[in-house]
This record gives sequence, C-alpha cells and structure tokens, in this order.
Amino acid sequence: MAQETINIGAQADDGTGDTIRRAGIKLNTNFTELFARGSVASDINVIQNNISTTASNADIVIKPSGTGNVVFPAITIEDNNINATRSNDDLKIMANGAGKVVIDGVGFAGTSIVATDSSTVNINENLVVDGSINTGAATLDSAVTINSTLGVDGASTLSTLTVTSAPSFVGPVTIDNLSFNDNIIATASNADLILTPGGTGSVVLPGITIDDNSVTGTRSNEDLNITASGSGDVLLGPIRINGTTLDSSDSTTININEAVIVDGTITANAPTFNGAVVANSTLDVTSGTTLSTLTVSGASSFAGTTTIDNLTFNDNIIGTSSNADLNLTPGGTGVVNVSNLTIDSSINLTDNAIKVTRSNDDFVLSANGTGSVQVSKIDMNQGTVDNVVIGGTTPAAGTFTTLAFTGTSIVADGVTIKDNTITANRSNDNVEFRANGSGYVNINGVLNLPNSDGNTGQLLRTDGSGQLSWFTAPLLLGQSDIQDARNTIGFSSSTDLNANEAVGAHENIIAGTDSVIDDFPQSKYDSAWYLMLQRYDSADSSIEYAGFKTSVAQGTADGSTFEADNLTSQIIKTNGDDGIMQVSSDVRSATSSIRLLGQAGTLADSSTSSLFNSVTFFRIGLGDNDSSGFTDGNVATKVTADLDSATATLDTFAHASFRGAKYYVSVNNTTTNEVMNAEVIVVHNGSSATIQTYNQFSTNSGNDALATFTADINGSNVRLRGANGTAGTCRVTMYRILLADNESGSSGTYQSVIAAQTVSNTAVTTIDTNTFRGTASPDMSSQKIASQFAKTSFDSVFYHMLQKDVTNNEFVMNKLSLNHGISSDGSTEVAGVTDSHVIKSGEMNDISAFDAGFTGSNVNLLATGQNDGSTTIQNSLAYYGIGLGPNTPTATSGNIGTHAGVTAGGNSETVIDHVIAEGTTQASFAAERTAAEFTASQFNGALYHVVTRDTVNGSFETQKISVLHNFNDGFVTSSAVTRTDSGDNHPTFNADMVTADDSASKIRLRMTDGDGSSVTPANTMGYYRVGIGDDDSTGYLGELGLVHDIMHVSIIDSTVVTLDQFTKAPHAAAKYFINVKNQATGETSNIEALVTHDNTNAYITSYNEHFSGNNSLITLTANIDGSTVRLRASATSGASTKVIVNRIVAFADTEADEATTDSTRKVIGNVTTSSTATTFDTFQSSDTDAVHYVVCGQNGADEKFICEATVV
Repeated sequence: MAQETINIGAQADDGTGDTIRRAGIKLNTNFTELFARGSVASDINVIQNNISTTASNADIVIKPSGTGNVVFPAITIEDNNINATRSNDDLKIMANGAGKVVIDGVGFAGTSIVATDSSTVNINENLVVDGSINTGAATLDSAVTINSTLGVDGASTLSTLTVTSAPSFVGPVTIDNLSFNDNIIATASNADLILTPGGTGSVVLPGITIDDNSVTGTRSNEDLNITASGSGDVLLGPIRINGTTLDSSDSTTININEAVIVDGTITANAPTFNGAVVANSTLDVTSGTTLSTLTVSGASSFAGTTTIDNLTFNDNIIGTSSNADLNLTPGGTGVVNVSNLTIDSSINLTDNAIKVTRSNDDFVLSANGTGSVQVSKIDMNQGTVDNVVIGGTTPAAGTFTTLAFTGTSIVADGVTIKDNTITANRSNDNVEFRANGSGYVNINGVLNLPNSDGNTGQLLRTDGSGQLSWFTAPLLLGQSDIQDARNTIGFSSSTDLNANEAVGAHENIIAGTDSVIDDFPQSKYDSAWYLMLQRYDSADSSIEYAGFKTSVAQGTADGSTFEADNLTSQIIKTNGDDGIMQVSSDVRSATSSIRLLGQAGTLADSSTSSLFNSVTFFRIGLGDNDSSGFTDGNVATKVTADLDSATATLDTFAHASFRGAKYYVSVNNTTTNEVMNAEVIVVHNGSSATIQTYNQFSTNSGNDALATFTADINGSNVRLRGANGTAGTCRVTMYRILLADNESGSSGTYQSVIAAQTVSNTAVTTIDTNTFRGTASPDMSSQKIASQFAKTSFDSVFYHMLQKDVTNNEFVMNKLSLNHGISSDGSTEVAGVTDSHVIKSGEMNDISAFDAGFTGSNVNLLATGQNDGSTTIQNSLAYYGIGLGPNTPTATSGNIGTHAGVTAGGNSETVIDHVIAEGTTQASFAAERTAAEFTASQFNGALYHVVTRDTVNGSFETQKISVLHNFNDGFVTSSAVTRTDSGDNHPTFNADMVTADDSASKIRLRMTDGDGSSVTPANTMGYYRVGIGDDDSTGYLGELGLVHDIMHVSIIDSTVVTLDQFTKAPHAAAKYFINVKNQATGETSNIEALVTHDNTNAYITSYNEHFSGNNSLITLTANIDGSTVRLRASATSGASTKVIVNRIVAFADTEADEATTDSTRKVIGNVTTSSTATTFDTFQSSDTDAVHYVVCGQNGADEKFICEATVV
C-alpha cells in the first residue's frame, strides 16, 4: 500500500486540510502497514547504536537477498567470508581491555596465541614463520623448516637438524658426539674426528679439498703446504721431513720404487744405485766410482784419466789393456764415422780419400789367400791393367784378355745388364739396339730387323732367309677364332668404358639368321640396357634410321634353368612403315655368356627385308660387376644388398640440389635367381615426390614383379623407396642419373648434359634499354601471358603488334598501351592496358582480347583468344615493344630520342647515405596521399624534419615527425610545430604499413590537407629524414665530425647499461635519436634525448617518446664516470630489448666551422653572445624555407646547456 499523507491545508485552520478523524485514519493505516513489515514485527530492537533481540537465547541473523552480501562501512560478509573493502586495508578483530579474541578454542591476546582451555594449540599443517620463534622447553614431534634464524637459549635435543643457510651458534654446542666451542671441534673421549662428505662430494677446507684419500689445493697454481710446529717434523708414514731433509723415522732405508727425476744437483755420500740412474743434467763424480752401465744422452766431461772396462782415456789418447785390440763396432746398420784417420803413421783416411803418408810409398791392396780385391767402380789416371796402359795422352782401345764380373749386374750410364735382362735406367727411357752402317739388329742369329719403319697398318714378313720387311696385308680379321654358330667375322666391336658402361657396333646384320650384336659373361651382369641406333637401306635403296631401347635380363623362370629375356621399347623411325631389326637374346652355355642377337627387319612391303643393316649401341650393365658402385658427374650406381618385405630406402638425394632422377633398376632374387628389369623416374616439387615405373619385366613365368617402388620427401632429402614382393632375398642395383634445375652443360664422347633451358611458347629479344621484340603462340583458349617485364624495368610499355588467326588465316595490326602503378587509394598496385589503332585483314571478330596483371615482381600482358563460335582458337602474335620508366636515359640514336624525364609533381627523394635522405612532395590536396616512405626491413623508425608550404595562402609550417612500426602497423607523432601564419591550416600526418607482416612492405608517412578556407587545399612539402634500424651498420660514423654516429646495444634488461659515451673534457653536450624494440613482443618506440654536463654531473632530458604498445620500453639516465659522460638505460619491458642509438651530434667545448658541408647540414663554429642579440648563422631565404638547429652553449667551464630551435 502507498503511504497515506495527511492534508494539513494551505494555512493553519483554513478548513482545507483533513479532519482530525481522517488524519487519524491515515495515521493508523500507515502504522498498520509499518507494524506488518517483517523488520518491525521481528524480535530485533535497535536502540541508539545497539541492535538486540527480544527472544530468549535467540540468534541475530543478518541475511542478504539473493547473491547480495552483508556490507559494513569497511568490511563485506560474503557467505562465510569476511573481506575488507578498502584497497590494501587490514581486517581487524579486537577484544576489549584484557580480553581475547577467541576463535573456536584458540585465543588471541595482543601478539600471543593461547588455548582457552590451557591445553595444547595444534597447528596441523605446515607453518611458515618469517620472524623469530622464541619458545620455552619445546618438543617438536615432526620436521620443522625454519627459513630464518633458530635461536636456542638453553640445552636442546634435535633428532635431525638441516640448515639451508649459514648457522650461528652462541656458546658451546654439542651435536651427537661432537662439541663445538669457539674455534674448536672436539670428540668424545678417545674418539676419532671423521669428516665424511655425501656421495661423490669432497671435504673442502679454505685452501684444500679432501676427496676420499686425496688432498688437493683448490686455488689456482698454489702450493700445498704441510708444516710442523716449532722443531717438529712432518711424518708421512715412516718417512720424516724436516725442512729440506728427508729421512726415515726408524733410521732404516728409504725406498723409492719408481723412477725419480731430480731437476737440481744430487750430492750423495758413497751411494749405491741398484737400478738404472738417469741424469738429465751434469753427473759430477769426485771419487772412485764403479758403474755397471753408463748411458749418456748429452755431452760427457771427464777430468783426468778415465778407465771404462778395458779402455783408458787420457787426454786425446784411447788405450787398451796389454796387447788387446781396439775395436770400433757400430750398432745394427750403423757405421763408424771418422773424419780424419791415420793408421800406423802410413795410411791416412780423410773424407772419401785413402792415401799413403810416407814419401814415395806404394799403396798396396792385398786380398787374403785366394781372395781378390774387388772394386765396384774405378777411375784410373795412369798405370796399367792387364798390360793395358791407363792414362795415355790420347784415348786408345784397351784389349783385355778376360773380363770377369762376379756381381749380378753391370750398370752403365743408361742401361743395366742383369742376368739375361737389359733395362733402361732413366725414367720412361727406351732400350735401343742400333746396327752400324748397313748392318742389322739380329735376333738369335736368325732374324734381321728392318732398319726403317713401315707404313700405317703394315705387318712384318720374313723372306725365309731371316730378313724381315714391312708389307701390306690384303685382309685383317678382327677375330680369328671362328666357332660354330657364329657367322660374324670382323663385323662387331665392343669397348668397355667402365664397370657399367660400354659402347659397341655391328656392321652387318643380315636377314633370316641371327647375328651376335653383343655378349657379356653371365657372371658380369644380371641386366643390361642397350640404347641403339640402326642404319639400314629401305626398299627404294634410301638410307633410313631407327632408334630404340632394348633391355636384357638373365635369370630363371623355374628356379634352376637360366635363360635370357628382352624387351624393346621407345622406337622412333625416319620411315614409320618399315620394321626395325628383330632383336632376341639367349644364354650361350658353352661360353657362359649372355648374347644380344639381331636380324634384319621386314620393310614396308611386309615381304622383303633390308639387305644392309648396321647398329651402334650404348650399353648399361647392372649386376655382380658393380657391387662397389661408381660415380661420374651426374651418373652413379647404387647397390642395396638385402631388400625384404619392409619398405626400405634405396637411394636419397637433396631436394634443394636436384629436381629429379632417372633410374635403371635390376632386381635379383638371390634365393630363386629370378631377375626383374625396370626403369624409374622420380621428380618432386619441394614438398612431395612423384614416381613413375615403366619398361618393367621379370624372368619368372608369370612376369611377376620382384619389387615395388615408391618415392617421398623426408626432411631435406628425396627418397626412392622399395619393398620386396617375393619370398626370397632381393639384391637391387641401380644406375642413377641426377638432374637439377640449374644444370650446366657438359659434353662427352658418348654422354652429354644439356644445360638448363627455358622452354616456352613465348620469346623475347632485348634490343636496347628501352626496346624489345617478341612472339607468343600459347593456347589462347584461356587467358595466357603474351609478354612479361619486371616492375622495376618500365612504368609504361607501348606494343606495336601483329596478330594472326591461324585457323582462318586472318590478321590484325594494333597498338597496345600498358602501364602500372599505385591506384588513387595510395596503396593498391594496379596495371591497365588500352587497345587502339586497330586494322584488320578481313571482316571477323577480334583475334585476341588483352588485359594486364602481376605475377610477383613482374607485369604481365595477358591475351585471350576470341572465338566466332564456329572455329577452333589457334592464335599467334608478334610485337615490337617500347618501354619507358626509371631506367630510361636521355639519349639519341639516329632519329629516335629518349628523355629520362622530369618530376612534374609527386614525390622525389635523394638518398644521402644509408641513414639519411632528403626529399620533396608536390601537390598535396584534400585527399590523403603518401608523403614519404621506407621499407620495413630497412628501418625500425625514422625522424622527419618537415616544412610544408600552403601554395594558396603562402604560409609555411615546420615540425618534427617521428615514425615507427612493429611490422604490423605504422605509428606517428609530431612536435616542435612552428608556423608563419597561426591561422592557416597545414596538412596533418599519419602512418601505416601497406602489407602487415611483410618485411618488404613499405612504411608510409601519409598526409591530408584540410585547409579550412574557401580555397582548394594545395601544399608542397620538403623533408630531411634520419632513419634508424637494423639496416644501419653498427659503429657507423657520419661523414661530418661527430654527426650521425650509430651504436647498437643488442640486448638489455632491467640492469642499467651504457648506450653511448663521450669524453667530457672536449665535449659539452650531445643530441640523440633512439629506437627501442622489445624483441619478445615486437613493441617499438622512438625517443629523442639531450645530454649535457657540468664536469661533475651529467643531465638528460628525453622527449617526443611514443610507442606501438601501451607503455614506455626504456628508462634513460646520464652520469659521469671518470673522464667520460655516459648515456645509460635500463629496459622496462623485459630482458629482450634491443636499442639502436643515433648520436645526431656531439659538440665540443670549442667548435670551428665544419669544412665538410652539404646543402642540408653543417656545423657552425663557436660564437660569443652577450645580452644583446648576436647573429651566429644566416641562410638565403630564397633558397631555404626553414632551418632546424641543435644549439649548445656554455658559460665558463662548468655551466653548459643544449636545446633545439627552428626558424621558418
């Protein structure tokens, strides 16, 4: 019911209000409704700030409606949850006075937790205490983990103590049987102190590590010192070390059982060495010494007389004991080498000379007994041998009664005679026999050889009296062994090129009887392929040719009897009506060979055979003779010894290197001796492989395949795969030919590789830079490419064309004009073509319709044949093309001239270097257009200094525009806007990316002019661009001093790193343009910064920061470190942040005018200013519309500043 309101009238007692009764009724009605409400009718009393219930022992229930909560000023009760509502606020439950907050038997009083029944407080889950725990006598029944300090004031007993950080104990501590007191670790009475590491660990002390029974020094190259106290010794078992003295503690002998190397001097008192002693330095012996064996590797020095065994050494005299010989005996194959030796004061041996020393003495060489003096080679100047005078003034023949040689050979200058063999000594030298005058070289006293050579092909013939002469034979037989069943005499030849290839020929294949074209041993090949060329006379005596391929396989059909089968295919003939020769094969058991047989074929009349037939062939053989395989250029053989029913890889090749392969395949079932021949071609498209098997047959009775073949691509390889289709074991041998897309040509005697060729029904010939001609005759029943050129070659092409309708023999001459570029939306690339100046040879439909389009980076002229409805489309065309574009020069050739063109509007940009460019943009109107652009992969961002001119109103505006991208979109911000007319509107700027996620796409600075006046907007723009990104080389230095120096900092994180630094002494300040990229998220940002210093502190301001994401990516700071001013940074966006810094300019304390300047920039030398205006630069207003300055100034040594200024 609605509330009843008492009408009290307009004024007191004016009679317009309710009567007292009526007002009372309304009061009763209102109160009746009020007391009927549940909140009033309940047992709840609200008195002042107290809420109570009147029902005995009743609860007060506060219950929200539906999903609502009980809400108090600072807390919310949601179901059984109590939440604080203010952000980061505490939830406080406080007792009154000394009372406790009691939660189900646990009381909280201040910072104490107690059990209200004085029993135990149980914490049944893990307990983490960040502060300190102070307990009385505590018993902890399970493991306790303490991440902070464990303080124990009294005695404590711990079953297990695990400490993850450094423990600290105050006072003596006893753990099990170990006591720790100050710096002393002690054990119980008489107990050892054992340090045992865990697992493979070691006991590590400050300078040493004890690992099992090894003690190792831990610091690099440091000594391991074991030092006794006072006068004590270091005892190592029974060995005692005292200072530099080593002895045995029981005064016995010290045994060193291994080799000992002493780098210094050993001084011994009557030592005895029972083993070998090696002294690598000097061995000094001061008294008598007895050595069983002495081996000296270096020089020995003995003072005084030394006796070794029976030899005495005294000064330069070596003596023996009484009457003993002095024997000099070399070891093994060695020699006794004496440079100068005199024997018995009468014979001297020096170098290679033996001479007598006494005046006029003879030199006597005497053999013993019946022996003789043997000299291998002698040069005598005088004397006699066997009464022959030696050393006469003129040469004379010596006559010896007997010359006896006891050696096995006679060696002269050019020949060696050994036994009955005469051999030339010089490499590749002839052994020549020459008669004197008209004499002959006679063999065995019977045959006289001719004294001159005969003619080519002549033979030697005897006259029956021992005289040989040359003659010409009327008939030479190439094979003289004439056997049965062979009617070939001298007509066939065969030459093996290698283990698998051969060439051959047969000059006379007759009719009616088989001729043996070729044969090979059964043990050599299982299979052979013959690529054959037949030459024969046709019925009209004309010479005709046929080419064909015949494959031969030798195997069994029944598992025991070998036979040969053959298959001829791929026949091509110059006379299609004549039959080729009839080819067969068999096994010649008598010679264990396989024969390829042939006889003349039947001619076109079906009754006669050709009379004269010859054949040449190239043979490929596979089988037992090629088990090792071979490789020759594009050709190789492959062998798989055991192929079973599981598919196995027979061969692989890299799909990136080769397009396909041809295989000749021989499969031999080594269990049944069945053989299968097949040819296989495999080709691929980079992702899948295609296979074709053909010319396949088997020797078994059912011609059943012995193996099946498949092909696929696995990783980077194309695989030829095979599976055995028989019950036995198969061996597979293959002859493979690989071919690539980019094959280079090569020529051989029998095999050649044809270089990669472009096969097309269109052709084009370049005439010069701007003209070309071509033809096209594709199937134009659907649209085809008639001509194609690169986008970068021409903007426009004019085609002067002649078309032919081949079916109707009619012609059309016309001119096509084709161009391509960006459409009016500023981004879409389009191409178009118009057809004009058409003249036809007859009344008919157009021959072809034309269109233009793109394929990748090429522009296409497209043609579609036109059909009159009654004829087949078969068109061709020829054209002469004139192309104009960016490569067109200004040139003249005869009466024809070309012009490189002028910029009448649009955009023009001049690249100064790979960082900087300047440009202009003409004709900016109300529609949005591209003002400038760069490739996404070239720069991450760019800073443009822009000046625009309103050509209608004549005003100028300058600004800085910062552009960046994230390979998905472009972003732009502008600053430092300066206008000559603040009331005139100039273009606004935006940025975009033509194609997202395409690194080759363009990032465009877009401009739109909304002049806002009654005139049509018209503006021009000039700009100076500084690019920044991965394409600007690390450490690039600008060509002006300290201008545009590029630094890369590849990766930074939250750690502060140095981006750039310069020495403070000569430099006052620097201006930076910085690009930042989060390589994890792709976010990018651009920032400008100014840095200066006062020689004590560095100061930085950063500005014009904008980013592709939502947050700044970097924090910039500056400081001075020693003599260096540093630009510093830390990443705010993660540990994968790349920073590229372009130090636009760094100023020295004193600058001179830069000698190297250009039209866009220069360095201005120091100018002293005062309280009055001082000119420090001027420029021609007729040449330059605006100038941007980076200005650095200083007052004294320690007060410096840097700023930017723009003049327009």
